[in-house]
Amino acid sequence: TLLKNDNNVLPIGRQKFAVIGPNADKIARGGGSGQVNFYSAVTPWDGIRNVFGKQASFISDEKYMTPIKGAFFTDTSLSRPGLKAEYFSNKNLEGIPLFTRTEESPAISNSTKNPEGIPNENFSIRWSGVLKAPSVGTIIFQFKGDDGYRMTVDGNILCNEWRDQAARKSSCTLKTEAGKTYNITIEYYQGASDRQFDFTMYEYDFGRLDAQLKNFSTAVIVVGYDTDTEGEGFDRTFDLPNPQNELISHIASEVKNVIVVANSGGGFNFMPWIDNVKGVVMAWYPGQEGGTAIANILKGTVNPSGKLPMSIEKRWEDNPAHDNFFAPDGSKEITYKEGLFYGYRGYDVQNKSPLFPFGFGLSYTTFSYSGIKASPLGKNRLRVTFSITNTGRRAGAEVAQLYVSPLKSKVVRPVKELKGYEKVYLEKGESKTVEIELNEDAFSYYDITSEDFVPDNGSFRIMVGSSSDNLPLQTDVNF
Repeated sequence: TLLKNDNNVLPIGRQKFAVIGPNADKIARGGGSGQVNFYSAVTPWDGIRNVFGKQASFISDEKYMTPIKGAFFTDTSLSRPGLKAEYFSNKNLEGIPLFTRTEESPAISNSTKNPEGIPNENFSIRWSGVLKAPSVGTIIFQFKGDDGYRMTVDGNILCNEWRDQAARKSSCTLKTEAGKTYNITIEYYQGASDRQFDFTMYEYDFGRLDAQLKNFSTAVIVVGYDTDTEGEGFDRTFDLPNPQNELISHIASEVKNVIVVANSGGGFNFMPWIDNVKGVVMAWYPGQEGGTAIANILKGTVNPSGKLPMSIEKRWEDNPAHDNFFAPDGSKEITYKEGLFYGYRGYDVQNKSPLFPFGFGLSYTTFSYSGIKASPLGKNRLRVTFSITNTGRRAGAEVAQLYVSPLKSKVVRPVKELKGYEKVYLEKGESKTVEIELNEDAFSYYDITSEDFVPDNGSFRIMVGSSSDNLPLQTDVNF
């Protein structure tokens, strides 16, 4: 789905461009039962290289990310490398540790032999010491744990995933000064089943990155989630995994034309950088040939015509489900207080504008709508006709959407609801007449007394357009 294309930065022309980002050279998939192992696959970089050839250059993570090792010490004297590791025979770090030793870095797995007296389930570990920053910059701490883990720096919580969960990857960042020491505490607990806690840290070397970007006026950044950061057994963050926002923002400050390609199963926070990039392609999880599909859209071999199946909010707090997503008492029971008013229905009733509305999606061409007419077909049935014209410079497809709005209803109803749509393929300059038939269902609501859908006779507004927020054609009908 093409979400942004300022100054027609897409399709990419003949200029050389850089390809970069954590998802650029891998197949991004959601985790859990929906995960499918592939026989063969084309990553975004594979696809781009096959389609663009030498026009594209890949900047791998290793060219600007430096792993940090040997920076932990047991105390401020910096005389003993490593961290103090305290093991507890309970999940809550309670009482006196049964075993204490110095460890180079936090890590545990099913193959790790626990110290004597520490069970393989229902135990916890605290690693503590100091970190000596190797340079001025940003350190990225990366974790993957089953179950809970958290980290504090100088007494401040930096990462907190302290709950029962399947193996989950997360990360956090710390701005550092060269040679300065920071008090570090990392805690982990294991409930039942798999034991897993992986920890790594590294820093971005933006100087090295800038040196590689200086010859490019265009960069494609492939970011988003994967099996470790989006799946079953946990709620992923609304923000992109750290430090992807920082990476995008920095590159956007150095490169004139930045195009973001994002892998995600749903909306996320675009706001830290959306105004500073020229193009955005929502690639979702496109499967084993996804790299080819992405490259063909970037090249313009394929004209994008996808539409968003949800609204994407500017802030998580704007989402109509936000206040009901977590139970106030911390339990796992959720009351769906938003009722019918979720998604675009919620934004309508709250009079809020999302960043990208339901049904939104751009094309490399343009379309105009005209001539709406509603003709009765019988009791509570209509045929709606209208015309769409391709007003751009190339062939393309448009998904026309029809919404019905009750002007006066017997019950509380959404401002409007999608009741029909049609995908129309048009050559340059071509026009077509579209017909969408509406049956009684389009004008009915669910009656809790009769436990059935009943027609809501009265006046309705029929609205047609390219998204839930762009409906230029309207006509009123009465039943």
